[in-house]
Amino acid sequence: MKPSLLFYSDCPVFGGADMLVAHLLKDEAIASGFETGFVYRANAEFETGVARHIPPAVRRSSVGLPERLEWIECLEKSWGPGFALSIAKAAFRLVDLVLFPYAVVRLSSEFRSYSPAVVHINDGGYPGALGCRAAVLAAKLLGAKAVLAVHNQTRPLTLPADLMDIIVDPLVACGADALVTASKLSQDSLTQRLPRQKMTIIPDGVPTPVAARPVADIRRELGLAPGQTAFAMTAFFEPRKGHAVLVEAARRLRAPGVRFVLVGSGPEEEAVKRAVSAAGLSEVFLFLGYRPDHTDILSACDALVLPSIHSEDMPLVILDAMALSKPVVSTLLAGIPDEVEDGVTGVLVAPGDPAALSHALARLAGDAALRRTMGDAGRKRFLERFEASAMGRRYADLYLSLL
Repeated sequence: MKPSLLFYSDCPVFGGADMLVAHLLKDEAIASGFETGFVYRANAEFETGVARHIPPAVRRSSVGLPERLEWIECLEKSWGPGFALSIAKAAFRLVDLVLFPYAVVRLSSEFRSYSPAVVHINDGGYPGALGCRAAVLAAKLLGAKAVLAVHNQTRPLTLPADLMDIIVDPLVACGADALVTASKLSQDSLTQRLPRQKMTIIPDGVPTPVAARPVADIRRELGLAPGQTAFAMTAFFEPRKGHAVLVEAARRLRAPGVRFVLVGSGPEEEAVKRAVSAAGLSEVFLFLGYRPDHTDILSACDALVLPSIHSEDMPLVILDAMALSKPVVSTLLAGIPDEVEDGVTGVLVAPGDPAALSHALARLAGDAALRRTMGDAGRKRFLERFEASAMGRRYADLYLSLL
């Protein structure tokens, strides 16, 4: 019989880190070597992503776990910043003393029905969700090997706010059999909290995307005229993705005929729309919301822009763009320089620098030949380093080595 491999995710939305799980669940090396399953924290918005992306044949279940960060988010919306909110945040951190052991017991009970030999815990960034750290100990209670995969930068330990983590971090360090990051910079970041000797680097990967519709049809639908240079940005609307930096860069841009096509949704979407309107750029920006055909949209644009400012590791949309022969304008952050070779497959600038971003955008907007050269180099780099099957083989080898 094949050993059982169980994936666990805990996230409010089905994002890039969760897409990696979807890719692994579809990977030939994983499917041929393991019986797979998927457990995730119950969440209506995440459930939508599960239905779209997790193969129907994969056994899956959700588990109800309270999450302090969601409570705090509700209070921030209701109360706004202030002393009362600070007191509430401190009180909620104390609640973790109860929530953490509860989550360990609850997840251990849920995992037991899968009889896992390996549990792959998919954490957005460390410390991330409390449930991801609890899942490490839940796996060990069952005698399984625990693999904690961390996909974003690690937040340093700060006291007294992270007093609880002085207890939890050593438990995670002891319980995890392997710690995975996608880049060396993220590994260096994680070393602030967890032991380096258990760490390994496995670059992210995606299947080679294929556009379903002709580029001309999509550009016509989007109202992109011949000769206009369209930069796509596919990202969840949250501060760390740098939408505000892009708006300011666009305000400074002096290149005519440039459009920005924004794909995605999220809590900052309305604020970004207001900023665009205030800057007089409503005719320059196109907001599409969530689009299941985002690959087609990207294929119809001339380049990708992703001005992330923090908490990234190796954004998958950059790999999609490279696979589609699109040059990339992004930032010198975490694993992004591992993806994009500056000056060869795209242009990288300092995070949070709208002037530098504007200059990079102008450079690509005004040179179609440069865009083609960089796009071709990006596709070659993608096929050599970042195709999903390579990632699948590396993870499969890791799981088997632990067993």
